[in-house]
Amino acid sequence: MLLKYGKGHRMKETTILTADFNKYVKRDASLKDYFFSNSKERWIQMYDSRTIFAFGEIKDKIDEHMTFDIETVVTTRSPFVKDSSQANMFDIDRGRYTFSADLPEACQTLYNNVTAPHITLNWAPSDANRHIQLSNAIRHSLQTKDGVLYKKLLEKKERSGGLFNELYLRVTLGEGLGKSPGVPYVLEIWPKGHGSPIHSHGNAYGVIRVLHGGVTVYVYNKDASDRHEEPLLSLKTKYDDVTWLSPNLVPDSQVME
Repeated sequence: MLLKYGKGHRMKETTILTADFNKYVKRDASLKDYFFSNSKERWIQMYDSRTIFAFGEIKDKIDEHMTFDIETVVTTRSPFVKDSSQANMFDIDRGRYTFSADLPEACQTLYNNVTAPHITLNWAPSDANRHIQLSNAIRHSLQTKDGVLYKKLLEKKERSGGLFNELYLRVTLGEGLGKSPGVPYVLEIWPKGHGSPIHSHGNAYGVIRVLHGGVTVYVYNKDASDRHEEPLLSLKTKYDDVTWLSPNLVPDSQVME
C-alpha cells in the first residue's frame, strides 16, 4: 500500500510526501496486521474537509478542502493525445501520449469531433476566382487596422480594460446542448505575440486541437497568480497537435503565442 500527499492539483509534480507501508512491514512484521488486516478497515474514514486551527498569523492562503483518491498518483499523464489506432509499442513504453481510448468519458465525444479531417482552417471558397484560404483571411483581418477581427480585439479591450497583448478571440461554434455551462465547441484565435494571464479552467474537461501555427502553454499549481512563479511544466504545441485537460491536468495555465 502506497500513500502520497500533495498540495494543489493531483499531479506528480505537486507530490510532497510518500509513505510506502510495505517497507514498514518488511522492517517490522507486527505492523502487517495493523496496516493490512480486514478487521482494521472499519477505522478508515474519508474526510472532504478539515477544521483549521491557526496559532499566530498565517500569511499563506490555506485550502480547507481535502480530497482522497483510491488511485495513487504514479506519474502525470501526458497532455498530448494520440489516436489509439496509431498506437505502437515505443509510444506506450515512453509515455509520450495519452491515447484516445484512455481519455475520460467527458473528453471522448469532443476528441472524436475535433479530430475529424474536415475540421481545418486550410479552407477556401469554391469560387474559382477566390483562392484565399480561411487562415490567411483571419491573419489579414487581425493585422489590418480596419479589419473586422482587429476591431473586435479593440472592442474587447474597451470592455475588459485588459492589456491588448493579453487578448484573444473566442468564436463559438453551434449551440450548447445542456451538458456544459456554455457552448462546447470554440475556435480560439491567438494573434501573434499575444498571451494570457495565469488562469484557471476550474473543473472543466476539454480537448484542444491546434489548427494553425502553435502556442506554448505553461502549467501552474492551484491558486498561482504571479507570472514569475515557476511553472510545473510547459507544453510546446504545433500544427495538428491534440491536447486535453481535466480538473487535475492543465487546470491552471498561461498561454503564449
